[in-house]
Amino acid sequence: MKMRRRILSLFLCFIMCLPMMPSAAIAAITPYEVWVNGEQFTSDKLTIQCGSGTATLDVTKGPYMLTLDNAEITKGGDSDSASIMSIEPLNINVVGTNKVTSDTNTGIEVNGNLAILGTGELIVNGGFCGIDVSKDLYLSGSCDVSVHAD
Repeated sequence: MKMRRRILSLFLCFIMCLPMMPSAAIAAITPYEVWVNGEQFTSDKLTIQCGSGTATLDVTKGPYMLTLDNAEITKGGDSDSASIMSIEPLNINVVGTNKVTSDTNTGIEVNGNLAILGTGELIVNGGFCGIDVSKDLYLSGSCDVSVHAD
């Protein structure tokens, strides 16, 4: 009987303390299948610093919108993958001057459609391939896009 009361007491204490726990400790972090500058976007990391600029992922509607704002992207992920890589179709909104450089691999790689839009400039330098998409590439808006690769 005493053991039963102790267990019940501990359980009630846990229930009372549950609202005081930080929500991050309770909620799981969702990884998104998009990488920039060697880092993967997650539900708690939707902005990645890229040089003096940023890359921000909006996942509220599909396809995902990646906004590059004066970003300098120079790193790939594991196995020297692309500097920007997405397993999902992707829209890239270009703001300011953005540079994507991969000395030995692909600058931008997307499994699906890729749309590049906005009013800025996107310069892609790929050692192997500049932009690699498995479906269609769309250019929209008044953005300037230049691609250099072997």
